[in-house]
Amino acid sequence: MSGSRTRNKRGRRDSNSPTDQGEAIGVMAYAVEFYPSYDELVKVATIHADAANMPQLTKLALQVFFAIHTVAVPLILFYLDELIWAAVAFAINVAFSVFVLPYISRVDYRRHFESTCPSYEQELYRVKLRSNGIICEQHGDFGFVSWGSVKSVHETDDSIIVLFRGGNGVGIANKSFADDEQRRKFLNYAVSQRAAARIPSPRDHGL
Repeated sequence: MSGSRTRNKRGRRDSNSPTDQGEAIGVMAYAVEFYPSYDELVKVATIHADAANMPQLTKLALQVFFAIHTVAVPLILFYLDELIWAAVAFAINVAFSVFVLPYISRVDYRRHFESTCPSYEQELYRVKLRSNGIICEQHGDFGFVSWGSVKSVHETDDSIIVLFRGGNGVGIANKSFADDEQRRKFLNYAVSQRAAARIPSPRDHGL
């Protein structure tokens, strides 16, 4: 497998990179070192929240609530021949649902992470892709996640998001990589390893 070394934010190479030295857990493939950001943590939390299976009754109640406020109120105003107010009410409701609520959610997530991990952005973070899983390291602590416990690998316009089962994950900004080729190899390896290790779910069998 090919090795990969990256420059950190201060421009120096990691001379003790396990990409060169090797480790006991699996075979090293790629590694990246960077200063993380709360924005990537927010992305991880948001994707997990969007994918969460909400109880059916709660989902139905929310759908009814939004239907009443987004559609019913404008229809009533339209019926009362208040065309302008009907259009205004519809526009406000759509804007609130599409822009305001997601923004409030992102702000709340960020405040939570800033209060629980105040030094998160000041400590170097390392993500190492190995043949049997992913190692994440920061300020002396590390965690290992097997490929079978990787829920998904997302590519956005500005980052790579790796989600772990149980609600955790890691976001890696594209600028953390030396160049686009290194980012692409890192992404392709993560996607292929996750696909090879994925445990089939009942949904895969039509159950």
